Amino acid sequence: MISESYKMYCSEDPSLIENYDKAIADKKQTWVIHHKLETELNVTQRWLKHENLYLNRPASELIYLTPQEHARMHKGKRSDKKDYKKSRLSKVTEITPEMLETMMFY
Repeated sequence: MISESYKMYCSEDPSLIENYDKAIADKKQTWVIHHKLETELNVTQRWLKHENLYLNRPASELIYLTPQEHARMHKGKRSDKKDYKKSRLSKVTEITPEMLETMMFY
């Protein structure tokens, strides 16, 4: 199952989001939309919002995950939170067209 939340995150047809077919076929749980940039560039939700890369995004930047996969992904990030705060200089400060192209076309 999917929720109606895709309307605020995705600017395109939600069927273009990776794993849509699995999410729509699952009748037991509602799948979560996750921003690929968050994991691929190791940035936070807060950073994506600050850079206006959080809402109304192309489907290629999003993926449907099970609630368990999503929790596992963020649990790993939380354990590194202190290290991340200490190393702000290594934070991505710009998303180049090359980064987006690499992400969009697997």
